[in-house]
Amino acid sequence: MTVTEPAPGALTGIKVVDTSTIVAAPFCVEHLGDLGAEVVKIEPMRGDDTRRMGPPFMGDISAHFMGLNRNKKSIAIDLGKPEGRDILLRLLADADIFVENFKPGTLEKWGIGYEGTLKEKFPRLIYCGISGFGETGPWSSYPGFDAAAQAMSGLSAMNGNPEGEPVRMCISATDLYAGLYALSAILAALHERARSGLGQAIDVALFDSALAVLQPFANYWAVGGEAYRPTRTGNFHPACAPYEIFPARDGGMICIAVVNDGQFVGLCRGLGIPEIAEDPRFVDNPGRLKNIEALRAILGPILADQDATELSERLLQANVPAGPVLELPEGFQHEQAKARNMIMEGERYKGIEINDKSNVFNTDLQQALELRNLLDIAETVAEASLERRESRGAHQRLDYTERDDVNFLKHSLAFRQSDGRPRIEWLDVTITKSKPGVRDYSGGKDE
Repeated sequence: MTVTEPAPGALTGIKVVDTSTIVAAPFCVEHLGDLGAEVVKIEPMRGDDTRRMGPPFMGDISAHFMGLNRNKKSIAIDLGKPEGRDILLRLLADADIFVENFKPGTLEKWGIGYEGTLKEKFPRLIYCGISGFGETGPWSSYPGFDAAAQAMSGLSAMNGNPEGEPVRMCISATDLYAGLYALSAILAALHERARSGLGQAIDVALFDSALAVLQPFANYWAVGGEAYRPTRTGNFHPACAPYEIFPARDGGMICIAVVNDGQFVGLCRGLGIPEIAEDPRFVDNPGRLKNIEALRAILGPILADQDATELSERLLQANVPAGPVLELPEGFQHEQAKARNMIMEGERYKGIEINDKSNVFNTDLQQALELRNLLDIAETVAEASLERRESRGAHQRLDYTERDDVNFLKHSLAFRQSDGRPRIEWLDVTITKSKPGVRDYSGGKDE
């Protein structure tokens, strides 16, 4: 089978140093990797906490960690020690982007804050800090996590059924929002640097991000005041009708999402009740909202006798937004998801597809490296794994004198394209001890 190399990603040649853990910042950085950037992930001595968030696990890696840390080469460094911070600075010397999610003030406490240190040492560096509450304000020094940001922003209070209690969204919504806001800001900073030659400092907060996405309800309240204080509405949209989930046949459910009068006419025709579209109570959206209970009483029995999937397809063909309510496995197994290649599966990776087909590397160090020549060691390991096809059996030797108890996890995972589809191959780096102070780095064979 002929193997063709994928086209370079848009960020090929960009180097990212990532010291972040958990969700928001790793989610941001993995998208930089998806776009072709080289990402060096620095983990704490114990590793990123999401490594242990499970089950399920694939080998010794949690599915949680895998989903947030593709496209990264990981090392572990104790940044609490001066030696570790020296290594970080060496990694930053030729980096384009630095992403971290320590509590604000941590880098300053270590003497490597952006203002006063990183900005002067590396004027082209784009620095992005992601935290719970941002770099300023009375809460800036407090830790912040997704659930708290959802609760404090009003998101939880708006989510759920009218008669129920506030509900946290099941996904880490504010983490993901913050990660995407950070991603867009980083890309904008790269564009600005191309013009000015200077880096930028980016400050992203989970709390800010949660408030920023409360559209349109935040604007309703800002314009209309207390009369438009958002309340829990369940599946019902307070500005459009019918825009909610209805029971269908055989225990199914269907979502109808009508946003204009033409779509409502199409819905009524699709359900065989064209006369309802001419009912004075329902001819426009304000009328449908005012008479929503009467409209539900008409639509409910008809929809309850329909197959959700068949009706959705019929309505979509008539340009009426609709869809069956599926669970996650059915969503990923849907013919549209398959056509869009939304799942990638291999021996050591199973998850959401990397749609741009960039080269992907996920290299781990099993134990932290606390020596000054870590950068050279890590780069040697990466190069050995990448070059092993051209120099099978070749050895690269690196001398060091500070310590002799460095262990690496062997595997480096690469995605390659084969006949238009990615295939997964192992790139092993075998490390053998030859004498005190010396390691040989050997390019291994495909498994």
